Amino acid sequence: MKIYSISVFHSPPGGASTPLASYHDLSSFSFYQRGGAGEFMTFFSTTVAERTPSGQRQSIQEQNYTFHAYNRGGNEKLAGMCSIIETSY
Repeated sequence: MKIYSISVFHSPPGGASTPLASYHDLSSFSFYQRGGAGEFMTFFSTTVAERTPSGQRQSIQEQNYTFHAYNRGGNEKLAGMCSIIETSY
């Protein structure tokens, strides 16, 4: 199991999520795949953060990856720490 990305978003209810902080470890991808992999992780993490209801957790599996999201909600409107974890060995 490997963590590829961890992100924190500002996610107001019914609005667009804005990334506040993120880290991507793309070292296991080839040089030519890194751009596409990074874009995929950013896009999918943003989409999951926007669609996770306030105060809820969810896990979404897409191909060989599992996305875990938690939308804290509240006054801070912090949406999910999204992490992307490889499920195949």
